[in-house]
Amino acid sequence: MMLLLALLFTIASSGRIVVRPAGMGGRAVLLAPNFQICPKAFSSRGFTVACEPDMTAAAVSFYVNGTYIRTEVVPPYSIAGDIFTYYRPWHAAPGQLTITCRARNFLGDEQFITVMGTFTCGYSLPIRVVTRSIRKSDCVGIPANTYKLPRPELWVPQSDGSLGYALKDNSLLPAEPSEETSLRYSFVVPTEARYGITLDSATMGDVDYNDVWIIFDGLTLRGYDNRTGLSSVYENIHGPVKAYQNFMKRSKAIFSVDHNPHTFSTTNKLKPGLVYNITIAARSTKFRLYGIMLFPCDGADCVAGTSHWQRSINMCSIWD
Repeated sequence: MMLLLALLFTIASSGRIVVRPAGMGGRAVLLAPNFQICPKAFSSRGFTVACEPDMTAAAVSFYVNGTYIRTEVVPPYSIAGDIFTYYRPWHAAPGQLTITCRARNFLGDEQFITVMGTFTCGYSLPIRVVTRSIRKSDCVGIPANTYKLPRPELWVPQSDGSLGYALKDNSLLPAEPSEETSLRYSFVVPTEARYGITLDSATMGDVDYNDVWIIFDGLTLRGYDNRTGLSSVYENIHGPVKAYQNFMKRSKAIFSVDHNPHTFSTTNKLKPGLVYNITIAARSTKFRLYGIMLFPCDGADCVAGTSHWQRSINMCSIWD
């Protein structure tokens, strides 16, 4: 009880609490002391409250009127949770509120941010979420060892079914795609749709050895702008695109755009009966490719962290 009283009356000298629209994107509004705001007027999509501490936080806990609500361990820190910057709506009743967030860093230092004010109206309308189904029969799996001949000499077959590029020779670092570094694959799709594209791959020990080139006639990259939180899309790319993963182990996730992960999808719908070609070219050494996976997706469903994207990369396999 004493801890909660301390939380209520401790006001930090830095950091801030803001209200944001639910969903993707939108302007943040600072919650100043003695605020009065009607969330319905602020956003027709619902709203959330987010904490922005002036420290590198390991965890941020939320309290409302002294009652613990939840703890977030990955930014952005929002009271109802989020998927990257896709904010879930918070259903708050009208009335006076004291909102506190308690941020803690990895050294155990703490920062408290408290704001008191009034929501002059409530908001109980949840955001509409469309859940798309995904079946294994929708997936396209292309094992790495089904490349079109000839196989580049530096891509060496491994005992686990992968192909490894220059696993022991760091001097063979390619700058641009070439005949000597490129693996070519052909595939067909089971249904007409736009498809997300990802790689089943493994990287080894260092971010200097974590990427390849993807070449496909008409790529779209989707993610978020780290500075604004707004949706970010690059469409209809026809040249080589860098693809990386920083997990330092085997993973089905692959991204583009440095320090701002964007996922891959086809710009246009792919059609059954047509043969499509995709090329994977070495960009760094010590990269292992197990295969390529494609799954139907469209718009925000193609973005990393959404439920459809996560279900798809979990369900799809290069061996199906």
